[in-house]
Amino acid sequence: MDGCTAMIDTSSFAKAAVKYRVLLACRIFDPTVDELEDDKIAVSKPFQITGGMVSIVINYGPSDPIRSVAKLGTQTAVIVFLLPKDQDGTNVKRLSDVGKEGGQILIQGGTLKD
Repeated sequence: MDGCTAMIDTSSFAKAAVKYRVLLACRIFDPTVDELEDDKIAVSKPFQITGGMVSIVINYGPSDPIRSVAKLGTQTAVIVFLLPKDQDGTNVKRLSDVGKEGGQILIQGGTLKD
């Protein structure tokens, strides 16, 4: 209820380190809300793509939109995405913003979708 975490194996997209950094987004799973348009998400700061394991922790702040839906018993979905190195993630309010910021959402298994 206070945050989310993920261990990300960056080995399958290590070559992206030249242009991108990796970020994590968390949302409370709700099948009635479009995942790409959900504005009740939390976004991490950017992390360097190392080619190995990267641990990302997001602690929800008191004013984070996800706080209104993060309750005991809810299921958290995590989404890994890349943004260009000059982006810090503050403009990502919905997952649909990732592409607008020049980034890419990774599909399961760490494969980049071009």
